[in-house]
Amino acid sequence: MSESKEKIIEVAASNPENYAVGQSVNIVMQESLGLKAVFLAYVMPFIVCMIALFGLSFVFENELIYGAGAVLAAALYYFTLKQFSDKLSKKFVWHLE
Repeated sequence: MSESKEKIIEVAASNPENYAVGQSVNIVMQESLGLKAVFLAYVMPFIVCMIALFGLSFVFENELIYGAGAVLAAALYYFTLKQFSDKLSKKFVWHLE
């Protein structure tokens, strides 16, 4: 437990009467979903940045323009990801261990 920050998430429980408010529990999700989350949060933005960076470098000669374009592309990616957060939250299901 490297993080002490309190977070609120919704968890599917087959027998919620066995748990009390404030009780410590272990929450898990499928490993494949964790890999998907890492891919969406880190790998895809990197790929988007690199494509924008190299694509804009062929169009413009000014490094500032294609550098800013790559950052803007990453920002647009994260904005789009945030727009689909409701849909993504339905796929990322947590369970009590």
